[in-house]
Amino acid sequence: MLDGVLLLALLAGMGAGLLLPMLLATLWLWAMLVCGVALACLPAPACRLLAVWLLGMAWAQLHAAQVLERQWPAVRNGQVLTVQGQVVSLVEHQQGRSRFEMRVEPADGTDGQLQGRRLAVVWVDPPDGQEDARRLHLQPGQRWELQLRLRRPDSGHNPGGFDAARHALASRSHGTAYVVATQ
Repeated sequence: MLDGVLLLALLAGMGAGLLLPMLLATLWLWAMLVCGVALACLPAPACRLLAVWLLGMAWAQLHAAQVLERQWPAVRNGQVLTVQGQVVSLVEHQQGRSRFEMRVEPADGTDGQLQGRRLAVVWVDPPDGQEDARRLHLQPGQRWELQLRLRRPDSGHNPGGFDAARHALASRSHGTAYVVATQ
């Protein structure tokens, strides 16, 4: 019986940690971990429940911080890099553009920060109205070398609307990229 209640307390703490509108400072997380361990040593069941709740909340916050740290840094938004990678999702072809996920592969000259990361890539036809036939031949599993303009997932331009940053986090996408040129 107590194991089930402790599991619920852990899940409630994790949920509370993920529902916060921002990440807590590292000092607060360490304080929560220390308090959680100290409370777990006390014999009272209520103390154990609170300890497990605190540990769940701190663990969820620390995990979220680690995932956010792996995203493309905002200070490097707009940077253009030549990237080799594999198409790891179905390609969504639309009028004038294609969207897909790409996993960056190690290659000479590839930014080490990108290797093994997933990027949400958009390939748009040139503004002259001509359709780029190469983008129509994209298939899952193919390897491409593309020149990409990279950005951090951001939702600040549309408050109250679709949360692109949250969607990128949920899909484990580390950045958004636009095809500038192909090799």
